[in-house]
Amino acid sequence: DLRPRIYVYDPQFENPETLRMSVGYEREFFTDFSVGIDLIYSRSRHLQNKQDQNLVLTDELTVDGRTVYQWGTVYPELGQVIMFNSKARANARTLVLTAHKRLSNLWFLDASYTWSNIRDNGTNFGASNYSYFPEDQFDIDADWGAADFDVRHKIVVSGGVYLPYDFM
Repeated sequence: DLRPRIYVYDPQFENPETLRMSVGYEREFFTDFSVGIDLIYSRSRHLQNKQDQNLVLTDELTVDGRTVYQWGTVYPELGQVIMFNSKARANARTLVLTAHKRLSNLWFLDASYTWSNIRDNGTNFGASNYSYFPEDQFDIDADWGAADFDVRHKIVVSGGVYLPYDFM
């Protein structure tokens, strides 16, 4: 198909907003051993998403119940007409447990466990991801679920040594 593809921004496009809250606590239980906990919550709205303006919703459904679109009917002389909008949103809840142990005057060991639950309706990573479209671009809330980058459980263990001149 040799019809040109164009990219436009929604006239009501808004910059993304994120509200983040966190609370944490750390306590030394034994000499040179401490444990901490952090609770983190964030809510984002007006995240960038995109919609092909050259699609029309039909009354048909696929055998598995998905929406069928008719392409190229709004602007027959054009290919895709991609409009960037700010309709996507995301929520994240995270729990981080940490432990820090000084093994000597120079050596230390850190360990952490992170549980997270990140949900969104349009993992897009900004304008660089031109391939992502929601399953039903006329109902992006149908895509509400685990974000592409959601890692539910993560364990990290690291060690280090303190060097002169505050190098680690």
